[in-house]
Amino acid sequence: MPEGLKGKADLQGNNNGTIEINELADYVREEVPKITQQKWGYEQIPMRYIQGDTFAIGCREGKVCK
Repeated sequence: MPEGLKGKADLQGNNNGTIEINELADYVREEVPKITQQKWGYEQIPMRYIQGDTFAIGCREGKVCK
């Protein structure tokens, strides 16, 4: 999740410089199974329950949020 908050989530999303909650959730959903498979030999699948519209939670490192 720290890498997603630094901007990798936005790069995999709409790449607008703003990290949105749905981008971070998608990033975590994609990365956690890879990390847990590598570290412990099995995939852990994160679940999410988000209602409503996405919203910004931060700016990508080195970018200015609008």
